[in-house]
Amino acid sequence: MSYSEAMRYATEVEKGVEMEIYRREMEQQQYEEEMEELKEEIMDSFHSFKEKNYNKLNESEWDELEEYIEDYIVEEDTTFDNVLEQYYDYITDKFSFLV
Repeated sequence: MSYSEAMRYATEVEKGVEMEIYRREMEQQQYEEEMEELKEEIMDSFHSFKEKNYNKLNESEWDELEEYIEDYIVEEDTTFDNVLEQYYDYITDKFSFLV
């Protein structure tokens, strides 16, 4: 292979690598946007839940639950019910010393 052929080949390989990196970055960006939308749906569900059950917790407890949900890392299969179950487990563990 001549020098010029090697340079053309190297350029094509580099373009291919750059295209693959770009494709992966776009996939990651799309995934992050989908997870952000899911997080918004979960927060909407929380606000509806809070409205329906407002008298069951005091304001600081609602604030703590909201903060927990805001900090929760969502995945593709995460639902509001999943988050509530995890929060229940978290609270149970947190106060297990009382039992």
